[in-house]
Amino acid sequence: MDFISAKCTSCGARIEAANLREEWMCPYCGTLYLKNWNLSNTDWYLPEKSRFVSKKHHASYTMMYYKGDDRYRYILYTEGVNPLVCIGLCPATADEHNADNTTKKVMAYAKEQGYDGIIMLNLFPLRYKYFDSLNNENPNELLQENVTCIRTLLKILNDSRSNLSDKKVRIWAAWGEKFENWPFYKKCLTEIDKSLDGLNFEWVVAGPNGALTATGHPRMPTMMSYDWDFRSFNVKRYLATR
Repeated sequence: MDFISAKCTSCGARIEAANLREEWMCPYCGTLYLKNWNLSNTDWYLPEKSRFVSKKHHASYTMMYYKGDDRYRYILYTEGVNPLVCIGLCPATADEHNADNTTKKVMAYAKEQGYDGIIMLNLFPLRYKYFDSLNNENPNELLQENVTCIRTLLKILNDSRSNLSDKKVRIWAAWGEKFENWPFYKKCLTEIDKSLDGLNFEWVVAGPNGALTATGHPRMPTMMSYDWDFRSFNVKRYLATR
C-alpha cells in the first residue's frame, strides 16, 4: 500500500497516511482529513466537542469539518448524513465555535425541512468585514481555492449518498441582491457551477412559491419564512441575465 508523508496542521506532528484511504486521522491529536485532499496543504479539521447551538429554535449540531480563519472561510460543515447545503455571498462572522444570524437561520430551516446538518459555503471566501482591504487580495487565487474546496466536498457528499433513496445533492442558492455589488461574483458563480459538472446535484431557491427577489436574485436566509419550500433554480439562465 502506498503512503504519503505529511505534517499535521493542528499539532505539527509528522504523520504517514495510506494514499488510498478515504480519510485519515492524526494519531497524536485526532485531527481528521478527508480523501482527495493534500494533507501537506489542508487545514480542514475536526474541532473537539465543538457545538453549534440555536437555542431559539432548539437546533444543535456538532461540527464535522471546518476550513477557515478570522479572515477567510471556505467550509463550515456540521455532522449529518443528509446535510442542507447553502451557498451565500461571502462569510460573515460564523466560525467553528459560534454561529452568526445567517447560520442560525439556516440551522433552524434545515431542522424544519428534515435535514440533519448544514454545509455553509460562499461564492467568495473573504469575510465581509475585510472587503475594505480587497485590493490587498488576489481574487482569482482565492476563487480557485474556493472552487477546489467546494468541488472536493460536494463530490464526497455525492458519493456518500449512494445508499440513500434520494441521491441528488440540493444546493441552496442564497446570496441575495448584493450579488450586483461586485461584478466578480458572476465569475465566482460561473466557476463554481462549472466545477460541479458530472455530479448529481440540483440548484434550488427558497421563496414564496419559489419566487426570487424583486430584482431577480435568490433570497437570503435571514429574509425568509420557515414555511417556504425549495424550488428548482436555473443558474445558467440566471447568469445569462446578469
